[in-house]
Amino acid sequence: MSITLAGSMGGLRGRSLSNNSKLFHTKLFNGSLSFSEFCQWFKQHRDPKVVSLVINNTCNLRCRHCYLQVEALTAPPLELAEWKMVIDSIALMRPGLICLSGKEIFVDAKGPDLLLYLKEVRDRFNGSPRIGFITNGTLLHRYKDIVLATNPDYLDISLDGMESDHDAIRGKGTFAKTLPNIEWAAATFKERFYISLTIQKQNAQRLIRVVDYLQGKGIRNISTAFYKPLPYTDQDLVLSPIEVEQVFDDLHALGELRADDPVNVMLDLDISHLPSIIAFVQSDWFTLEFVQEDDNGNFFVRYELGNNVSLSFRLNLFPPGVSRVRITPEGNLLAAGDTVNTATYAEYAIGNTRDFKHDFSALHQYALESPRMAQIVQEYYNNALPLLIEKSKRTNYAFASNLV
Repeated sequence: MSITLAGSMGGLRGRSLSNNSKLFHTKLFNGSLSFSEFCQWFKQHRDPKVVSLVINNTCNLRCRHCYLQVEALTAPPLELAEWKMVIDSIALMRPGLICLSGKEIFVDAKGPDLLLYLKEVRDRFNGSPRIGFITNGTLLHRYKDIVLATNPDYLDISLDGMESDHDAIRGKGTFAKTLPNIEWAAATFKERFYISLTIQKQNAQRLIRVVDYLQGKGIRNISTAFYKPLPYTDQDLVLSPIEVEQVFDDLHALGELRADDPVNVMLDLDISHLPSIIAFVQSDWFTLEFVQEDDNGNFFVRYELGNNVSLSFRLNLFPPGVSRVRITPEGNLLAAGDTVNTATYAEYAIGNTRDFKHDFSALHQYALESPRMAQIVQEYYNNALPLLIEKSKRTNYAFASNLV
């Protein structure tokens, strides 16, 4: 679970930081960035880059760590025709990515129908935006023909480790149902296919073993993120700060694997889970000079470990606001950072597509000037940022001056 919203997003497309980004990072973490400068940066990064569509509130599983639990929608769910209007309007703004992210897109025909429609839209706009989807993988075999016809730019299947760990989280027998679809997706889509894994108490000590098992199955990409506990999810899965630090230590063992083909491991780190961010900036994996930026506005650090294995840390160190958004089943728009806790959805929803006649551009413009945006910026600058600065004093931010 991460404020990337759209799972792996098809990985990273790297380039060096611009001078503007270098200056921003330097001033941000040495404590010299003023609030007005931060607001200015925030306003410069306002165009929609990633749009996540949660097209239903239904799933065939009841996973212990699932954050996407909504007891009741605030309005009737959008009809298929309404979703198509929304998608058409989103595409006109040319975001980098549109993702179908749930709740489980293959529980009925709506998800497959919208996948095919996304392909139509992508074709209409000559390959942009990219399209992808996230699934638990248990029902994928029912719609293989549609997935092939859609030809997604990426797809994620969620997995929680080896069979015993996966079934302990998702229910007995789910690993056996998912594995054939994982093998099919890996063979069919190769570099476009990602395993999505949540690191938690049940599997944290076996992370390297899982990577080794998956690369042996021909899987080239493994996207991971730390479990973020919420009041309504299983507290027994929470990692202590020391256990989080141990995960970063264990990652060094990736360099001892022997992979016949390239395999990429990516760990998402964002401000919705400060223990992992703090552990990272205090680990020997972080050097500010190594930070790159990709086409989706992600900042990341990548290591080639010399054995066909690469390790990337994708960093969301400040709120993306409405450059990344989610639209809920009933059409509410949420900023990226407000998507984690469903108990606050009704409170933090910025607006509804129906109120704007499904004109995403009008809704997005409204969101930019909404009180919630101002709150997000103020809360981050006053609360999260000072903590990050304090915890990173002994880290490689000392080298920040070398960046500009």
